[in-house]
Amino acid sequence: MNNKAVSLDDNGLITNIIVIGTTIPEGYQSIGVTPIMGLSINDCTNITEQETVIKMGEDSLSNTDWIVTKINEVFIGGGDIDSLVAHYSDTLDNRATARVSINEAEVNIQNIRAAYPKENN
Repeated sequence: MNNKAVSLDDNGLITNIIVIGTTIPEGYQSIGVTPIMGLSINDCTNITEQETVIKMGEDSLSNTDWIVTKINEVFIGGGDIDSLVAHYSDTLDNRATARVSINEAEVNIQNIRAAYPKENN
């Protein structure tokens, strides 16, 4: 449950964020994402979505780090890694895709924030 409400200016940008109980004061509205002062609700939603992409990608990488470690240990020991790379090729491809998704989401967040004055974010 989001316990924050926001007030918006005439341009739809968040001008105030307050913590609420069960009643929302007049002139405020509850939103389902983390509010960021000076951004629009849509941009807050977009940032939240991009942060989810980053978290999922990082989780995927973290859960498969052991595969890269295993391949590197064999490589450092002078072993043949071709069979391991072939065996884990789908996972390695997914890791590359996750890295691209993370990088794109980080750029998207930067672009959203760059559209607003620096003091607001």
